[in-house]
Amino acid sequence: MKAIMRFLLVYGGVVLGMAACQSYQVPEFDKVIFNCQDKAIGKQSKYSYTIMVSPDQCNAVVKADEKTIANRIYKLDKAQFEQVKALSKKIEAPGNYNKMSPDAAFQEVTLMSKERIKYHLSWNKNYLPKPATTQFVQAIKDLVPDLDKLLNVLNTPTK
Repeated sequence: MKAIMRFLLVYGGVVLGMAACQSYQVPEFDKVIFNCQDKAIGKQSKYSYTIMVSPDQCNAVVKADEKTIANRIYKLDKAQFEQVKALSKKIEAPGNYNKMSPDAAFQEVTLMSKERIKYHLSWNKNYLPKPATTQFVQAIKDLVPDLDKLLNVLNTPTK
């Protein structure tokens, strides 16, 4: 009996150890949503932009004070979405790394499959995502060829 218990403890410990050493496995998804919110325009103003990526298109929406100021759709080829999926394999485990008030600046990545959330990572300026996550986010931003131009609209004074 002692030998069986010892075997179970050793075998169970090895299995748990192997599971703990494995990196996080990103679930399958068919849509990526990247959202960025900031308060950089002025003391009271907020801006945000959202990039939604599906296998055949990318949609970028820029808002200032909850008012949509740009909404663009870009066609994607299959290789572009596959590149995003490949980069997603190394992103960090999901979690919430916001250590400030809900109104503060933040970024988040959501992966969805059939309109159901399968992964969510949220962080603010006090958290530095792992390099693989940063590369993944940059690949998403790169799908919007004029993102800088769209965001520069926010810095243009209105009459």
